[in-house]
Amino acid sequence: ATRLISLKLLRQPSFAMAGMASAALAFFYCGAFFLMPLYLSQERGLDSHAIGWMLMPTTAVMALSSPWLGRMADRFGPHRVMLAGFACLAASAGLQALFDLHTSWTDIVLAFALFGVGWACILGPSTAAALAAAPSAAVGAATGTAWTLHNFGGAIGVTLVAGVFQHFARAGGLRFMSGYQPAMWVLGGICLVAPATLAAGPRSVRAP
Repeated sequence: ATRLISLKLLRQPSFAMAGMASAALAFFYCGAFFLMPLYLSQERGLDSHAIGWMLMPTTAVMALSSPWLGRMADRFGPHRVMLAGFACLAASAGLQALFDLHTSWTDIVLAFALFGVGWACILGPSTAAALAAAPSAAVGAATGTAWTLHNFGGAIGVTLVAGVFQHFARAGGLRFMSGYQPAMWVLGGICLVAPATLAAGPRSVRAP
């Protein structure tokens, strides 16, 4: 039987780096998707239908750019593409940390679109890098381990971001933006820690 988690794989630096990138991505998008609809509803007064349309720049850009970015990862290696992805996520978080009641819709769409590009840069390449770092006989264990790390990162992300948001919102007199902005800086911070770890670690092998 194939095990879901393989500690042996986690001791391989290339696999561990790919798994860390995937977990950091999930940390970011689970936290961001907790906050972004709240900003659009609480601060900008949008209904659920309009919120869905406003989130389209993230999901549509992610879906449309993924095939092209996958080819870039095949050509240049997933490591470089993932680094570019974390730069896009950090830029998105930085822009969102500056949001207020009067932020232009153009800036909001730009921030959300950068989120989509960063997501596409990391999701596929990190999975490909994790599988390429594993022996052919351990592909099943590699898949299970990589996605378990991904899901764990997402759970930690939404929990921590929600806690930061609630703490600072209360400290700011229950003002929404008093919690939103520090939470976005937390998401930006994870996008600086993750690429620093990638840069210090071994280069991921190219996926076949």
